[in-house]
Amino acid sequence: MESERRVPDADNVQWKGREYLARWWTRGNEPGNPAFIGLDGSGKVWRDEGACH
Repeated sequence: MESERRVPDADNVQWKGREYLARWWTRGNEPGNPAFIGLDGSGKVWRDEGACH
């Protein structure tokens, strides 16, 4: 994923063997970075949906 890739809100992406949901529009926030991953209500952009199928 390029650091400038834009991801719309409510969009799922696959990154390094895991699937993530973008809670809102984002750019430059890597899905696998713990600083941007959290449970619902955490205020973080990405939710880890688990291993890719």
